[in-house]
Amino acid sequence: MTKRSGYYIYTVLFLVLNFIYPSTGFTSYLQRESEPDSLLSEAPHIFIQDSGSFKLVWVEAGVRREATDSKNDKSTAAHLLGFSPYAHFQYLQTEEYVQQSEFNGIKRFLAISDIHGNDSTYRHFLRSHGVIDSKDNWIYGDGHLIVLGDILDRGDAVTEALWLTFKLEEQALRLGGRVHFLAGNHESMVLYNDVRYVNPKYVKAADIMGVEFRKWFGHSSILGVWLRKRPIMITINDNLFVHAGVSNAILQNSYSKDEINSSFRNKLFTVDSLIRIDDQRLDLLRFTDGPLWYRGYFKKDRNPLAEIDSALQYYGTERMIIGHTPGDRVRTLQQGKVIAIDSYLQGGNKGEILLYDNGKFFRGFSDGSILELH
Repeated sequence: MTKRSGYYIYTVLFLVLNFIYPSTGFTSYLQRESEPDSLLSEAPHIFIQDSGSFKLVWVEAGVRREATDSKNDKSTAAHLLGFSPYAHFQYLQTEEYVQQSEFNGIKRFLAISDIHGNDSTYRHFLRSHGVIDSKDNWIYGDGHLIVLGDILDRGDAVTEALWLTFKLEEQALRLGGRVHFLAGNHESMVLYNDVRYVNPKYVKAADIMGVEFRKWFGHSSILGVWLRKRPIMITINDNLFVHAGVSNAILQNSYSKDEINSSFRNKLFTVDSLIRIDDQRLDLLRFTDGPLWYRGYFKKDRNPLAEIDSALQYYGTERMIIGHTPGDRVRTLQQGKVIAIDSYLQGGNKGEILLYDNGKFFRGFSDGSILELH
């Protein structure tokens, strides 16, 4: 059986069982029980209404809450989230928002990956390294923050981490910096309603809210619209950022950075399930050789250096910075041509981040200390 045929067999099985257990996905029912309903809270999800108003639904101490913000009344969202998301939501629907994928002359940046719902560790690292203040507001000036995929799944504070990133994206733009949240494989899984790794908390929260989990990130959700516009690849200075890596198959199909980004934004992320795509070149992006899933640089039985050199030459960069495949620290691979930054932040007490400052790379630790990367 080929990888592709096996994948389609799994897809059909998943969709059938998901139809039988529709509220959040069949596999979630097989996971362990989460906290009692009376202790459960879930941050607001905001849905766009036909009238142009916004409906907010959240869970507070096990009780469903609902409110409506009109176009001119932003009080509920501002009260619950600590900021109003509506102006930035309008901006992210413009062409200007999604066009740029190349950034040069950047003097400093911080890159973090595979947070997986560990919001407290995410905030701790950003505070420790001067990106946000004690009230979680942007203080990084003209610096860039790169979140290299996989905020979603596993952990129980996914929504909080998403709203923080959304807020920082807007604040950074106003203050001369940038936030780049790239899609990872777990963002794509959730958008396709593959909920195998969703935390059990969200099964109960969806039931209490009376809103199916898949609709939390649907086309009528602010977070859903935002997630579906995530870039897959960007370059900063001479660095290529991508969640997993670039395979020979991608290069052989002559995929430019901008074409990959637009293919996900305008095609692959516009659908809500893993439906079959007849265009095999496009379909390649979703599979194990695609930029969200590839692990070819870490296989012990092959030397990927020539493949990496080809990718760097094709995209005009000196190195590639990736997440996806975890290790015990931020580390360089293949003669320094790859920096792998997934260091298991989801574990809570572990993890590192990558820092760049005036031409040098550093490993960043939870206490705010740094060590030059070699």
